[in-house]
Amino acid sequence: MTEPAYWSIAETVRNIVSGEITATALVESTLERIGKLDDKLGAYLAIDKAGALGQAAVIDQKRKDGQPLGSLVGVPISLRR
Repeated sequence: MTEPAYWSIAETVRNIVSGEITATALVESTLERIGKLDDKLGAYLAIDKAGALGQAAVIDQKRKDGQPLGSLVGVPISLRR
């Protein structure tokens, strides 16, 4: 499996919905990558780690419970100012 940072949106959603990866694992991978690269890139002013991990846990529970998931479920986003 390729690194999640290189997945398309469709691959990300498919992998979360199928259980290939949990939303929590995806967030952790994304945060790790940000940690490795952001000192050099300076792309982020603020990162809501707790919020991202909390939302990931909600997604994981919904998937486990068989609840419907949104069409962009688990796709990491960043906002530019």
